[in-house]
Amino acid sequence: MITRDSLIEIGQFAKPHGINGELTATIDYEGLDTTELRCIFCDIEGIPVPFFVESERPKGSSVLLTVEGISNERQAAMLSLKPIFALREDLDIDDNEADGWYAESLKGYTVKEGDKTVGKITDIDTSTLNYLFIVERPDGSTVRIPIADEFVTHIDEQNHIVGMTLPDGLLDL
Repeated sequence: MITRDSLIEIGQFAKPHGINGELTATIDYEGLDTTELRCIFCDIEGIPVPFFVESERPKGSSVLLTVEGISNERQAAMLSLKPIFALREDLDIDDNEADGWYAESLKGYTVKEGDKTVGKITDIDTSTLNYLFIVERPDGSTVRIPIADEFVTHIDEQNHIVGMTLPDGLLDL
C-alpha cells in the first residue's frame, strides 16, 4: 500500500493542452524526467492514484505530459491543478545529503519557533533569487520566510514539523 510518507510532491498539473489529453505541468526538480519514474501519483478523493507517463516534452518553463489512459480534454481536465507526487525511492534524492533537506519536500509541514506554531508551509515562492516558504498562519494570514539553513533548527519528518529560529521582527513584516 502506498502511504503519504512514501511520496514526495514533485510538481503540479496546470491545464489540458489541446484536445488529445496532453497536460501542461510544472516540475519542481530541475532535470527530472517523469518518463523515467515508475509512475506518478495524484490524489483522487483522498487516495494516491498512480498514472504512467508515456511522454514528456518541454514547453517554456513547463512540460507537456502524455499520461496513459488520458486521451481527451475532459479526462485531462480532471487532473488540472492537482499536485503531482512520485515515490521517494524513485527519486535520486537522499534526505541525509550534505544540504540535508529539500524545500519542496516540506510543503504541508508545520513551522514552529520554539513552542509557538507559526503556521503551515503551503507553497514555495521561487520568484526571487532567495526562495521563500509561504506559510499560512493559524489566523489565515500568510507570511513569507526565507529558506535558509541557518534558520532551520530541526526537521521532524514523523510529525511533519520544521523547527526554526527566526530573526526578530521577521514575522511582523
